[in-house]
Amino acid sequence: MVILIRVLIYIIFFSLSYQSFASESIYAKSYRFGSERRSSDGKPIIYPSSNLPEYEVSAKNLEQDINVKLHVKQLSDSVLATLVFHNNSVQSYFIPKLYYPMQLEDGKGRTRDALCGEKFIVTSKNIRLDYLSGSCPFDFSPKISDWIEIQPTQSISIEFNLSDMYAFLPNDNSYAIKTFDYKIVNRNWFVLQNINETFLSLTEKKVECMFDIESNSDGMCERNYSEGEMYSFLINSISIDNNDSVYVSSGEVRAHIDGHTVRLPY
Repeated sequence: MVILIRVLIYIIFFSLSYQSFASESIYAKSYRFGSERRSSDGKPIIYPSSNLPEYEVSAKNLEQDINVKLHVKQLSDSVLATLVFHNNSVQSYFIPKLYYPMQLEDGKGRTRDALCGEKFIVTSKNIRLDYLSGSCPFDFSPKISDWIEIQPTQSISIEFNLSDMYAFLPNDNSYAIKTFDYKIVNRNWFVLQNINETFLSLTEKKVECMFDIESNSDGMCERNYSEGEMYSFLINSISIDNNDSVYVSSGEVRAHIDGHTVRLPY
């Protein structure tokens, strides 16, 4: 009986080890295309990729206050994407202008789209395209003028030239394309942001006063915030995003792209 149990344990162990090895082998067979590797003529080539975690859609997307639809098509030598945000709720939501593509001129005098960060995932089978556009060193603005309003039951759309941001494979390929999360906020988010900025400026002034007694001349050092008040403020700051913003993303769409006719972004 003991021998039988030991044999069963060995069988289970080797079975699990094989499955783990097989799954790791399959997971490791992923590739990238676009930025790092070049052939002798300077064109991009496919290269092995490090293992990347599967992208997960935020749970807040289930709230469905904002519905997002993605449309992708090839037009001549460009791959164009259109994101449509529809407000299903009874309140206004706002999307940052930071998400809109900027029009920049490259070294060849051609105008191209550029983003403040990667917002699309573009894959063909087990090959993921590298993001080749820009990034921005600043965060979301608390000023409502830096956001676009989506009124109740209304829609807005944003257009992108994906071929300015990704190098598509030089063949006729099918692609799976989806977006990362987009942050959408309501009007109350701006009110709380301004309150927090005011409070932070006061607490920063308090810290300055602790090291510079002479700065008390303007009266700003007279208010002494307790640890409890500071803790409540920090908790309230964290809850701003939880209550007054949602994170939405598009579903995955498929598109056939003829890479022979699409221009490279270089």
